Amino acid sequence: MTVSASTIARVRLMVNERTDATYSDAAIEERIVENPLPDASGIAPEVTGWVPTYDLYLAAANIWNEKAAALADRFDFSADGASFDLSKAYENALKMVTHYTAQSNEAKKRNLTLTRKATSHKLIAAPPPRESPGYYPNAWIGNEAEPD
Repeated sequence: MTVSASTIARVRLMVNERTDATYSDAAIEERIVENPLPDASGIAPEVTGWVPTYDLYLAAANIWNEKAAALADRFDFSADGASFDLSKAYENALKMVTHYTAQSNEAKKRNLTLTRKATSHKLIAAPPPRESPGYYPNAWIGNEAEPD
């Protein structure tokens, strides 16, 4: 086993799989090793001397994606005066995919963010106003109105 039991247990907590009824330790380990990272020394996974290092967040996102796929056919319905919102489980699984994908090293490497940053822009009047020192009456190129 290339992945420690504590690492598998950590991913189990991330994906809310407390038992091995749905995902065995081997299945979780398989999802983990699909997402190798360069180690702390910067050595790539394909290079000799690499210390096994994995993107656990991306592994968790992949498992949540599988769980969402299994829940995709659920639908909401009402019966006997009660409402059953079964599609919520699918929506929540997709939220977890987004959550763990945002935390993954792959997202950080690609500089992906889920929030917008504030920016400011300077507006420049064109042509400059007549009273400005940079005003030249013949410098503006534009279309004149066409005759009717």
